[in-house]
Amino acid sequence: LPEPIPGARYVAGLDIGRKVDPTVLIVMDAQERKVVHHVTYDAGQSWVIQREGVYTAWKQWECDKIVLDATAMGGDMFCEELRDMGIPVEEFIYTQHTRKKLLDLLAIATERATVRFPNIPPLIRQLRALQPIKQMSGSYKVEAPKGEHDDEVFALAMALYACDAPTPTGGRTALSPMRYLPTQQEANGGMSAG
Repeated sequence: LPEPIPGARYVAGLDIGRKVDPTVLIVMDAQERKVVHHVTYDAGQSWVIQREGVYTAWKQWECDKIVLDATAMGGDMFCEELRDMGIPVEEFIYTQHTRKKLLDLLAIATERATVRFPNIPPLIRQLRALQPIKQMSGSYKVEAPKGEHDDEVFALAMALYACDAPTPTGGRTALSPMRYLPTQQEANGGMSAG
């Protein structure tokens, strides 16, 4: 959307890139559970520029809160700087359990079509790239393959985490007909069958 709709309530997810990752801010309509604003800052941009951009988006959309990944070193510092600017920041700390819970929330919302977002190419690419990777322990962890980023996915998931619960749809339990299904080539890991 070009601007906020009067009476709507907005929240955001912010995944801060540290050295090589971009910073991604996604603003969502909290009740409609749809993305209304998306900003990416290149890894080379200074934190000062990124911070001012976050402040501008917060003021424009009057976000009730911004959920921020505060796990990595410096995460608490970023939160404090944003709070000092008056921005209502909620820290999200990743553990094995909370990370899985966040990705499960996004997966269920996607399958049940209770989250909406426009065609943002890097977001679509990252959502499609996520895959279960077998760990040394034998368990599986959903993550981006080597060389791919997941900033878009986690900014979306944190914004969704801040949204209202989905409105019941009359007991519908079937998956949405718009659910993404991989091509045969994607299912074969990029290799052609035959």
